[in-house]
Amino acid sequence: MLIVLIAFFIGLSSAALALLLQTGLRQIAESYEKTYENRMQQSLTELFLFVPVRQLLTLWLFVWLVMLCTLWLLSVAWGWLISIMIALSFGPWQLYQYLKKKRQKAFQKQLPDALLLLANILRSGGSMQVGLQFIAREMPIPLAQEMTLVTRQLRLGKSFPDALFDLQQRMPSIDLDRAVVALRLGYEAGGQQAPLLERLAASMRKKLQLQQRILSLSAQGRIQGRVMTALPLLLCAVLWFMEQTIMETLSTHHIGWFLAVTMIGMLLAGHWLINRILKIEVPL
Repeated sequence: MLIVLIAFFIGLSSAALALLLQTGLRQIAESYEKTYENRMQQSLTELFLFVPVRQLLTLWLFVWLVMLCTLWLLSVAWGWLISIMIALSFGPWQLYQYLKKKRQKAFQKQLPDALLLLANILRSGGSMQVGLQFIAREMPIPLAQEMTLVTRQLRLGKSFPDALFDLQQRMPSIDLDRAVVALRLGYEAGGQQAPLLERLAASMRKKLQLQQRILSLSAQGRIQGRVMTALPLLLCAVLWFMEQTIMETLSTHHIGWFLAVTMIGMLLAGHWLINRILKIEVPL
C-alpha cells in the first residue's frame, strides 16, 4: 500500500511538473512572438522588406545546420568549428545593419535634391502635400518609398507632424531633423518656406561635398588599415598549409589558443583605433 501511494504521488508530481513546464514554455513562446519576432518584423518593414521573419529565420537555421554538417564532415577542429559557428550566428544581424546603413546613406544623399525640388514646387504655388506626392513619384529609392509612406499616412488621416515624426524614427539623422523642423514651422506658423528649404539644401549639399572630400583624402589610410588587419590572418592561413603539423599542434594546445585570442584582440583594437583616427565629423 505504501509503495502504491509513493508511486501515485510521484506520478502526480511528474504530471504537475510537466504541466508547469508546458505552461512556462507556452508563455516564453508567446513572449518571444510578441517582442522579438514583432520587433524583427518591424525592422524588416523599415527596410521595405515585406518577408515573414519566420521564413528568414528558418532559412538561416537551414544554412547554419548545412554549414555545421559540412565543417564536421571536413574534420575541422572543435575549437575552430565553434568559433566559425559563433561568427556565423551574427551574420543576419550584421547583414541587417549593413543594409540599414546603406539605405540611410542613400537617403542622406537624396535629401538635398528633394528639398530643392519641394522648394521649387512651393515657390510655384503648389501645396506641401502636392510637393510630397511629386517627390514620391520622381525621386529614386529609398527616398521615394519614404515619401510614399508619408503621403499615404496623410491620406489616411494622420497629422503632418506625426507623419514627419514617424519618418524621423525610420531615418534618424541630423539633416533630416533640421528639415523636419523647417517643415513643421512652416506648417504651423506659415510664412515663406521656399527660401529656407533652399538654404537648407545648399548647406546639406556642401556638407556632403566635404564628407566626400574627407573620404577621398583618407582612402589610403583606410585601405592600409584593412590590409594590416587582414595580413596576420592571411599569414596564419599560409602557415596552416606550409607547416600544417605545427599549426595543428598550436590549434589544440592552450598556448596556441592564448596566442590566437591575443592576436585577434590586438587586431580588433588596432582596427578600431585606425577607424577612430580616420573618422572626421563635418560640423555643419
